Amino acid sequence: MAYFRVNVEVGHLGCGKSMTVARHVCAKDTLDAYRIARFIPRVKRVSAVEPVENLEDFALGLLNDVKPVWFFPRTATEIVVLLVKVAFELAGVPLRIERKKRLEQVKL
Repeated sequence: MAYFRVNVEVGHLGCGKSMTVARHVCAKDTLDAYRIARFIPRVKRVSAVEPVENLEDFALGLLNDVKPVWFFPRTATEIVVLLVKVAFELAGVPLRIERKKRLEQVKL
């Protein structure tokens, strides 16, 4: 997975008017990041997709994405989960657990 900064036009500010904001997404490639950005709530158009090389910059960008105007519980939950994943990657701790092991742990 790679990290991307996506510039999107959002909002309903009148007839054809909008504002451009940056959002941060985790995707397989640039095209996948574009597709994900199209389904962010209130997005009219995607104007640019650029990769983020540094995980610290990505984490700071995620924190900037949470603003009172755009804050919604579902979006905030997704951002928190992504921040936890980034924190684990920065620490160098593998986050993936094999599905089979997880299923064995659940069964009693």
